[in-house]
Parts: sequence; C-alpha cells; structure tokens
Amino acid sequence: EPAGSADSLDPLPPRGFLAIYLSGDRVIGAAGVGRSQEIVAVHELMRLRQLPTAAAARAGVDWLSELKSTC
Repeated sequence: EPAGSADSLDPLPPRGFLAIYLSGDRVIGAAGVGRSQEIVAVHELMRLRQLPTAAAARAGVDWLSELKSTC
C-alpha cells in the first residue's frame, strides 16, 4: 500500500534483495525477494555441501556462476 501522495506516480522498478546469513566462516542461509534464481542456487550449493566461505560471500559471490562451476 502506498504511503504519501503525489500528483503523478513514477515508481521505480522492483530490484529485489538477497540476504546471506553467516555464522563464523560459514554461509548458513539465504533469504530474498525478487532473486529466486540466486536463492535456488544457494539452496543447491547447500545440498551439495559446496558453499563458498563467508569471506567469499562478503566479497560478492555470483551464486549462479558458483553453482555452474560445481557441476
């Protein structure tokens, strides 16, 4: 539901977000909106036990490329 008022609306396109949850040097979870491909990639990497380190996640892992490199 919108907040505020304006004579005309010029909305930004949705960009989504991806949150990666870390514990120590391990990736332990992910959540997001509008980033389902990345969420699926993180899930599959978890299943395969092939997740990158927390340091790599902080540096900005390309989750889809990471998954492709494990196959």
